[in-house]
Amino acid sequence: MAKSKGFTLIELLVVIAIIGLLSAVVLASLNAARTKARDARRLSDMQSVVQALQLYANDNNGTYPPTPTCTGGIGNFCSLSSITSALVPKYIPTMPTDPSSGNGFDYYYCSQSSSGYALLMFKQAPPTQFWCYPQTPTPRPAACNYAFISSC
Repeated sequence: MAKSKGFTLIELLVVIAIIGLLSAVVLASLNAARTKARDARRLSDMQSVVQALQLYANDNNGTYPPTPTCTGGIGNFCSLSSITSALVPKYIPTMPTDPSSGNGFDYYYCSQSSSGYALLMFKQAPPTQFWCYPQTPTPRPAACNYAFISSC
């Protein structure tokens, strides 16, 4: 009886199935890591905006840019792009854009008093997706509280 060289069809199919399972596990982990990375970038972007707002307040006797009248905002919040002219380029080179959508309409700003402001961003990390307030050094004005949003 001659000894054959090579793999049987069953052996090849088993190896292909194992490779398929391993790649599915890796891709699922990769998507979760991407989501967390986008959220980390959002928080980093918000910290850059907080620093720019602090610099603005230092130059303007402790007052922050007022929230302009806007349409399409969330509650009393307007898109962060609504205060671009107050911050860019003196306090921040460019306004941040959301890593998912690539636009600036996923970050929001509210200032109903000259002594405080609030920022709002969308967090995507599982188990739930929600809007949240990044940490800011000033108290959030009462008019800037929005529904059931918590801190990031």
